[in-house]
Amino acid sequence: MREEMGIARFSWQEGYAAISVSPERLSGVSKYIENQAEHHRTRSFKEELEELLRLAGIPFDRESFG
Repeated sequence: MREEMGIARFSWQEGYAAISVSPERLSGVSKYIENQAEHHRTRSFKEELEELLRLAGIPFDRESFG
């Protein structure tokens, strides 16, 4: 994200997931990342990851998230 999108303050947190993004949605994803701190005031990383996995149809075990 730093090199390709020029988002200087981007960094991984302790836990993370990688999900691919289609080119037509890249702008929206970039805006989301820029405003991620604000977004996570109302929704935790865990809650968001569970929602992304559910929407993508990826099975997961909630207990494995700690």
